Amino acid sequence: MIKRGNKKGSHVGVVISFVIFVTFIIFLYSLTKTSIQPEEKENSLLEYLKTELIEDASAELNTFTVSLEKSTGPSCIELNGISSKLGINSRMIVKNQNQETTNASLNGDDLRIDRIDNKDDFFKIYTSNEFPGTIAISGSCLELNEGEDYTLGLTKTEKYVFEKKVFDLMTAYSNYENMKEYLKIPEGSEFGLGFVYENGTSVNVGIKDVSTDIYIREIPVQYISREGDINTGFMEIMIW
Repeated sequence: MIKRGNKKGSHVGVVISFVIFVTFIIFLYSLTKTSIQPEEKENSLLEYLKTELIEDASAELNTFTVSLEKSTGPSCIELNGISSKLGINSRMIVKNQNQETTNASLNGDDLRIDRIDNKDDFFKIYTSNEFPGTIAISGSCLELNEGEDYTLGLTKTEKYVFEKKVFDLMTAYSNYENMKEYLKIPEGSEFGLGFVYENGTSVNVGIKDVSTDIYIREIPVQYISREGDINTGFMEIMIW
């Protein structure tokens, strides 16, 4: 005679196994959820700080080009009437065709350029409020007129990160609580700021030993150096 198993007991075992399986899945989900939430929160803060700090570190750069009709002549030339035409002021940097910085200054409405080589015949004029003022060039210079002796070329305005403004932010970091309030950093969150040059040299403020994870965001930027060169580097934002 064949004995049949207890179907009721078998069903109970299946139900218990199912409940244990579902409980395990819920447990795994809760672990995953708690680990994802802080990451999303940190990413949101990093994106916010990226937008704010890049904006604070950026300014307009105006670029103008000038071509001389004759390449030979005295080292000092004076471009008549160029200041009012281009709207330039003493906060400028002038470079020749080899991207070498040459002395330049305003003389009323005219621009004086002390050429590195008296055969220099092409110049880029960069202006920005982030540049220091120029030192006046004294003495007499050869006066040149637009259309006859020189021609204006490219004119453009672009926004760049400026090395000076990045370091202004780092200086402001010394008053940390005010900067946190200005940037509206949430309660319980901290941040640091850094900059990495193209050669790998880095500077930063706010890095300290902490017992929690530090999240870092590196933002590639084209920046204007203090010498007026366009270089590449990284802004770094750290939060914990």
